[in-house]
Amino acid sequence: MRTRTDVGRGFGTLWSATGAVNIADGLMLTAFPLLAAGLSERPTEVAGVTVALHLPWLLFGLVSGLLLDRYDRRLLLAVANMIRAAALGALAAVVALGAETLVFLYSAAFAYGMCQTLVDTGVQTLTPRIVAAPHLEAANGRLMAVEMVLNRLVGPAVGGIIFAVWAGLPIALGAGALTLAALLISLLGAQAGAIAEGGRSERWWRDILEGWRFLIANSLLRALTMTVAGVNLLFSAGQAVLVLLATERLGLSSAGFGLLLAAGAVGGFLGSLAASPLKARLSGGRSLAARSSSPGRPPRSWP
Repeated sequence: MRTRTDVGRGFGTLWSATGAVNIADGLMLTAFPLLAAGLSERPTEVAGVTVALHLPWLLFGLVSGLLLDRYDRRLLLAVANMIRAAALGALAAVVALGAETLVFLYSAAFAYGMCQTLVDTGVQTLTPRIVAAPHLEAANGRLMAVEMVLNRLVGPAVGGIIFAVWAGLPIALGAGALTLAALLISLLGAQAGAIAEGGRSERWWRDILEGWRFLIANSLLRALTMTVAGVNLLFSAGQAVLVLLATERLGLSSAGFGLLLAAGAVGGFLGSLAASPLKARLSGGRSLAARSSSPGRPPRSWP
Protein backbone atom coordinates (compact mmCIF):
# COMPACT_ATOMS: atom_id res chain seq x y z
CA MET A 1 0.00 0.00 0.00
CA ARG A 2 1.41 3.37 -0.97
CA THR A 3 2.15 5.68 1.96
CA ARG A 4 1.47 9.39 1.80
CA THR A 5 5.08 10.49 1.78
CA ASP A 6 4.85 13.22 -0.83
CA VAL A 7 2.62 14.93 -3.35
CA GLY A 8 2.69 11.95 -5.68
CA ARG A 9 0.47 10.53 -8.38
CA GLY A 10 -2.69 10.70 -6.27
CA PHE A 11 -2.28 14.42 -5.82
CA GLY A 12 -1.45 14.81 -9.49
CA THR A 13 -4.79 13.25 -10.37
CA LEU A 14 -6.61 15.51 -7.91
CA TRP A 15 -4.71 18.55 -9.20
CA SER A 16 -5.67 17.71 -12.80
CA ALA A 17 -9.32 17.23 -11.79
CA THR A 18 -9.24 20.55 -9.95
CA GLY A 19 -7.84 22.21 -13.06
CA ALA A 20 -10.67 20.82 -15.18
CA VAL A 21 -13.24 22.00 -12.63
CA ASN A 22 -11.75 25.47 -12.49
CA ILE A 23 -11.58 25.93 -16.25
CA ALA A 24 -15.31 25.08 -16.34
CA ASP A 25 -16.04 27.51 -13.51
CA GLY A 26 -14.01 30.21 -15.26
CA LEU A 27 -15.88 29.71 -18.53
CA MET A 28 -19.20 30.02 -16.69
CA LEU A 29 -18.11 33.28 -15.04
CA THR A 30 -18.36 34.80 -18.50
CA ALA A 31 -20.99 32.66 -20.19
CA PHE A 32 -23.75 32.86 -17.58
CA PRO A 33 -23.86 36.69 -17.33
CA LEU A 34 -23.49 37.17 -21.08
CA LEU A 35 -26.29 34.72 -21.77
CA ALA A 36 -28.53 36.47 -19.23
CA ALA A 37 -27.73 39.88 -20.72
CA GLY A 38 -28.67 38.54 -24.13
CA LEU A 39 -32.07 37.47 -22.83
CA SER A 40 -32.94 40.61 -20.86
CA GLU A 41 -31.80 44.18 -20.34
CA ARG A 42 -33.42 44.49 -16.91
CA PRO A 43 -30.79 44.53 -14.13
CA THR A 44 -32.95 42.49 -11.76
CA GLU A 45 -33.41 39.71 -14.30
CA VAL A 46 -29.74 39.68 -15.29
CA ALA A 47 -28.75 39.60 -11.61
CA GLY A 48 -31.06 36.63 -11.15
CA VAL A 49 -28.49 34.26 -12.63
CA THR A 50 -25.95 35.33 -9.99
CA VAL A 51 -28.56 34.78 -7.28
CA ALA A 52 -29.37 31.32 -8.65
CA LEU A 53 -25.67 30.43 -8.79
CA HIS A 54 -24.84 31.50 -5.23
CA LEU A 55 -28.08 30.83 -3.34
CA PRO A 56 -27.19 27.12 -2.90
CA TRP A 57 -24.31 28.12 -0.63
CA LEU A 58 -26.84 29.52 1.81
CA LEU A 59 -29.30 26.67 1.45
CA PHE A 60 -27.03 23.64 1.12
CA GLY A 61 -23.61 24.64 2.45
CA LEU A 62 -24.02 22.85 5.78
CA VAL A 63 -25.78 19.90 4.17
CA SER A 64 -22.90 19.47 1.73
CA GLY A 65 -20.41 19.36 4.60
CA LEU A 66 -22.56 16.77 6.33
CA LEU A 67 -22.72 14.58 3.22
CA LEU A 68 -18.96 14.77 2.79
CA ASP A 69 -18.53 13.68 6.39
CA ARG A 70 -20.78 10.63 5.99
CA TYR A 71 -20.28 9.27 2.48
CA ASP A 72 -17.48 8.42 0.05
CA ARG A 73 -16.04 11.75 -1.03
CA ARG A 74 -14.82 10.42 -4.36
CA LEU A 75 -18.30 9.24 -5.27
CA LEU A 76 -19.93 12.47 -4.13
CA LEU A 77 -17.54 14.69 -6.09
CA ALA A 78 -17.71 12.52 -9.20
CA VAL A 79 -21.52 12.50 -9.17
CA ALA A 80 -21.69 16.23 -8.42
CA ASN A 81 -19.46 17.04 -11.38
CA MET A 82 -21.47 14.77 -13.66
CA ILE A 83 -24.69 16.52 -12.61
CA ARG A 84 -23.08 19.87 -13.34
CA ALA A 85 -21.91 18.57 -16.72
CA ALA A 86 -25.45 17.36 -17.48
CA ALA A 87 -26.92 20.75 -16.53
CA LEU A 88 -24.48 22.54 -18.84
CA GLY A 89 -25.02 20.01 -21.60
CA ALA A 90 -28.77 20.59 -21.43
CA LEU A 91 -28.26 24.35 -21.48
CA ALA A 92 -25.93 24.12 -24.48
CA ALA A 93 -28.53 22.03 -26.32
CA VAL A 94 -31.24 24.57 -25.58
CA VAL A 95 -28.99 27.38 -26.84
CA ALA A 96 -28.30 25.38 -30.00
CA LEU A 97 -32.05 25.12 -30.59
CA GLY A 98 -32.52 28.83 -29.92
CA ALA A 99 -35.00 28.04 -27.15
CA GLU A 100 -33.10 29.43 -24.16
CA THR A 101 -35.11 31.30 -21.52
CA LEU A 102 -34.25 33.01 -18.26
CA VAL A 103 -36.11 30.35 -16.30
CA PHE A 104 -34.05 27.58 -17.88
CA LEU A 105 -30.86 29.56 -17.35
CA TYR A 106 -31.73 30.12 -13.69
CA SER A 107 -32.47 26.41 -13.26
CA ALA A 108 -29.17 25.37 -14.81
CA ALA A 109 -27.25 27.91 -12.72
CA PHE A 110 -28.98 26.74 -9.53
CA ALA A 111 -28.17 23.07 -10.23
CA TYR A 112 -24.60 24.07 -11.08
CA GLY A 113 -24.23 26.06 -7.86
CA MET A 114 -25.85 23.37 -5.69
CA CYS A 115 -23.33 20.76 -6.82
CA GLN A 116 -20.53 23.30 -6.57
CA THR A 117 -21.03 23.42 -2.80
CA LEU A 118 -20.03 19.75 -2.71
CA VAL A 119 -17.15 20.05 -5.16
CA ASP A 120 -15.44 23.11 -3.72
CA THR A 121 -15.76 21.88 -0.15
CA GLY A 122 -14.85 18.31 -1.01
CA VAL A 123 -11.53 19.11 -2.67
CA GLN A 124 -10.25 20.46 0.63
CA THR A 125 -11.28 17.33 2.47
CA LEU A 126 -9.63 15.05 -0.11
CA THR A 127 -6.24 16.74 -0.06
CA PRO A 128 -5.20 15.77 3.52
CA ARG A 129 -6.10 12.15 2.74
CA ILE A 130 -3.80 12.05 -0.28
CA VAL A 131 -0.89 14.25 0.77
CA ALA A 132 1.27 13.76 3.85
CA ALA A 133 1.06 16.52 6.46
CA PRO A 134 4.55 17.97 5.78
CA HIS A 135 3.59 18.54 2.14
CA LEU A 136 0.10 19.94 2.65
CA GLU A 137 1.19 23.56 2.38
CA ALA A 138 2.86 22.95 -0.97
CA ALA A 139 -0.14 20.95 -2.21
CA ASN A 140 -2.61 23.64 -1.19
CA GLY A 141 -0.44 26.25 -2.88
CA ARG A 142 -0.57 24.31 -6.14
CA LEU A 143 -4.33 23.95 -5.91
CA MET A 144 -4.73 27.69 -5.32
CA ALA A 145 -2.38 28.46 -8.20
CA VAL A 146 -4.33 26.36 -10.70
CA GLU A 147 -7.55 27.91 -9.43
CA MET A 148 -6.33 31.47 -9.86
CA VAL A 149 -4.90 30.86 -13.32
CA LEU A 150 -7.73 28.80 -14.80
CA ASN A 151 -10.75 30.02 -12.86
CA ARG A 152 -10.00 33.73 -12.80
CA LEU A 153 -7.63 34.38 -15.69
CA VAL A 154 -7.79 31.84 -18.52
CA GLY A 155 -11.41 30.73 -18.11
CA PRO A 156 -13.12 34.14 -18.29
CA ALA A 157 -10.85 35.40 -21.08
CA VAL A 158 -11.32 32.29 -23.25
CA GLY A 159 -15.02 32.15 -22.39
CA GLY A 160 -15.59 35.68 -23.67
CA ILE A 161 -13.70 35.03 -26.90
CA ILE A 162 -15.46 31.80 -27.80
CA PHE A 163 -18.86 33.15 -26.70
CA ALA A 164 -18.58 35.48 -29.68
CA VAL A 165 -18.24 32.43 -31.95
CA TRP A 166 -21.30 30.71 -30.49
CA ALA A 167 -23.02 31.37 -27.17
CA GLY A 168 -23.23 27.67 -26.39
CA LEU A 169 -19.56 26.91 -27.03
CA PRO A 170 -18.14 27.85 -23.59
CA ILE A 171 -21.06 26.03 -21.98
CA ALA A 172 -20.41 22.86 -24.00
CA LEU A 173 -16.67 23.03 -23.26
CA GLY A 174 -17.48 23.47 -19.57
CA ALA A 175 -19.61 20.31 -19.67
CA GLY A 176 -16.73 18.41 -21.23
CA ALA A 177 -14.25 19.68 -18.63
CA LEU A 178 -16.52 18.64 -15.76
CA THR A 179 -16.98 15.18 -17.27
CA LEU A 180 -13.20 14.83 -17.39
CA ALA A 181 -12.97 15.99 -13.76
CA ALA A 182 -15.51 13.36 -12.68
CA LEU A 183 -13.53 10.61 -14.42
CA LEU A 184 -10.25 11.74 -12.84
CA ILE A 185 -11.74 11.89 -9.35
CA SER A 186 -13.08 8.36 -9.72
CA LEU A 187 -9.48 7.18 -10.27
CA LEU A 188 -8.30 8.36 -6.84
CA GLY A 189 -7.33 5.73 -4.30
CA ALA A 190 -9.79 4.33 -1.78
CA GLN A 191 -8.15 6.25 1.09
CA ALA A 192 -9.29 9.52 -0.46
CA GLY A 193 -12.95 8.71 0.04
CA ALA A 194 -12.64 6.88 3.35
CA ILE A 195 -15.12 7.90 6.01
CA ALA A 196 -13.97 8.67 9.54
CA GLU A 197 -15.81 6.62 12.12
CA GLY A 198 -17.37 7.95 15.29
CA GLY A 199 -18.34 11.42 16.44
CA ARG A 200 -21.56 11.51 14.41
CA SER A 201 -25.14 11.22 15.55
CA GLU A 202 -27.70 9.15 13.71
CA ARG A 203 -29.77 12.24 12.97
CA TRP A 204 -28.50 14.77 10.46
CA TRP A 205 -30.24 17.70 12.04
CA ARG A 206 -28.39 17.14 15.32
CA ASP A 207 -25.03 17.43 13.58
CA ILE A 208 -26.18 20.59 11.77
CA LEU A 209 -27.37 22.16 15.03
CA GLU A 210 -24.10 21.20 16.70
CA GLY A 211 -22.21 22.96 13.93
CA TRP A 212 -24.33 26.09 14.32
CA ARG A 213 -23.85 26.11 18.09
CA PHE A 214 -20.10 25.77 17.70
CA LEU A 215 -20.01 28.62 15.20
CA ILE A 216 -22.13 30.93 17.35
CA ALA A 217 -20.16 30.14 20.51
CA ASN A 218 -16.76 30.80 18.91
CA SER A 219 -16.27 34.55 18.72
CA LEU A 220 -13.40 34.37 16.22
CA LEU A 221 -15.22 32.10 13.78
CA ARG A 222 -18.38 34.14 14.21
CA ALA A 223 -16.59 37.37 13.37
CA LEU A 224 -14.81 35.84 10.39
CA THR A 225 -18.06 34.38 9.07
CA MET A 226 -19.85 37.72 9.32
CA THR A 227 -16.94 39.50 7.65
CA VAL A 228 -16.75 37.05 4.75
CA ALA A 229 -20.54 37.12 4.35
CA GLY A 230 -20.58 40.92 4.21
CA VAL A 231 -17.72 41.17 1.73
CA ASN A 232 -19.21 38.48 -0.51
CA LEU A 233 -22.61 40.16 -0.41
CA LEU A 234 -21.24 43.50 -1.60
CA PHE A 235 -18.89 41.91 -4.13
CA SER A 236 -21.63 39.75 -5.64
CA ALA A 237 -24.00 42.72 -5.85
CA GLY A 238 -21.55 44.50 -8.11
CA GLN A 239 -20.68 41.42 -10.13
CA ALA A 240 -24.34 40.63 -10.74
CA VAL A 241 -24.85 43.63 -13.04
CA LEU A 242 -21.26 44.17 -14.19
CA VAL A 243 -22.07 42.59 -17.54
CA LEU A 244 -24.65 45.33 -18.26
CA LEU A 245 -22.19 48.08 -17.35
CA ALA A 246 -19.50 46.50 -19.51
CA THR A 247 -21.60 45.78 -22.59
CA GLU A 248 -24.16 48.61 -22.56
CA ARG A 249 -22.32 51.55 -20.99
CA LEU A 250 -18.70 50.75 -21.85
CA GLY A 251 -19.49 49.13 -25.18
CA LEU A 252 -17.34 46.06 -24.58
CA SER A 253 -17.79 42.94 -26.68
CA SER A 254 -18.13 39.49 -25.12
CA ALA A 255 -14.37 39.08 -25.47
CA GLY A 256 -13.84 42.46 -23.79
CA PHE A 257 -16.07 41.44 -20.91
CA GLY A 258 -14.07 38.25 -20.45
CA LEU A 259 -10.83 40.20 -20.40
CA LEU A 260 -12.33 42.61 -17.88
CA LEU A 261 -13.04 39.70 -15.54
CA ALA A 262 -9.58 38.28 -16.16
CA ALA A 263 -8.04 41.59 -15.08
CA GLY A 264 -9.25 40.81 -11.58
CA ALA A 265 -7.03 37.72 -11.54
CA VAL A 266 -4.02 39.87 -12.32
CA GLY A 267 -4.91 42.09 -9.38
CA GLY A 268 -5.35 39.02 -7.20
CA PHE A 269 -1.93 37.71 -8.18
CA LEU A 270 -0.26 41.04 -7.37
CA GLY A 271 -2.18 41.16 -4.10
CA SER A 272 -0.96 37.68 -3.16
CA LEU A 273 2.63 38.84 -3.64
CA ALA A 274 2.01 41.76 -1.29
CA ALA A 275 0.21 39.67 1.36
CA SER A 276 3.27 38.56 3.33
CA PRO A 277 5.00 41.99 3.45
CA LEU A 278 1.68 43.59 4.40
CA LYS A 279 1.08 41.12 7.20
CA ALA A 280 4.61 41.73 8.48
CA ARG A 281 3.90 45.46 8.79
CA LEU A 282 0.32 45.25 10.01
CA SER A 283 -1.58 42.98 12.33
CA GLY A 284 -3.58 40.09 10.91
CA GLY A 285 -6.85 41.93 11.46
CA ARG A 286 -5.66 45.10 9.73
CA SER A 287 -4.29 43.09 6.82
CA LEU A 288 -7.66 41.39 6.42
CA ALA A 289 -9.43 44.75 6.56
CA ALA A 290 -7.16 46.12 3.84
CA ARG A 291 -7.80 43.03 1.73
CA SER A 292 -11.57 43.26 2.20
CA SER A 293 -11.71 46.91 1.18
CA SER A 294 -9.86 46.33 -2.10
CA PRO A 295 -11.50 45.21 -5.35
CA GLY A 296 -11.00 41.72 -6.67
CA ARG A 297 -12.08 38.27 -5.69
CA PRO A 298 -14.06 37.98 -2.46
CA PRO A 299 -12.69 35.83 0.35
CA ARG A 300 -13.70 32.21 -0.02
CA SER A 301 -16.04 30.98 2.66
CA TRP A 302 -15.12 27.35 1.69
CA PRO A 303 -12.64 26.29 1.49
